[in-house]
Amino acid sequence: MCSIEHNFDIIVPRIGEWYQPLHAIYSHRCGEAIRKSIEKKNYKMTGFYNGMNIRIITEDEVHRFGNPEIIFKNVNFREDIE
Repeated sequence: MCSIEHNFDIIVPRIGEWYQPLHAIYSHRCGEAIRKSIEKKNYKMTGFYNGMNIRIITEDEVHRFGNPEIIFKNVNFREDIE
């Protein structure tokens, strides 16, 4: 993802309908949008994405590096790891 041209505000993987915001790269240009989102008490990680110049990393692109279900596995409990 770091090798992608830097003219995007956000470079983020998306699997199906779901962005993977913890695996994204954010430009400093996101700062103001993040601040406004927090002021509105919108704490959703993707709450400021609207209006940003986004480069989506597709599922096909992710597959080059491994299985997206494993790469982006949601772990909330010890049992999820086991």
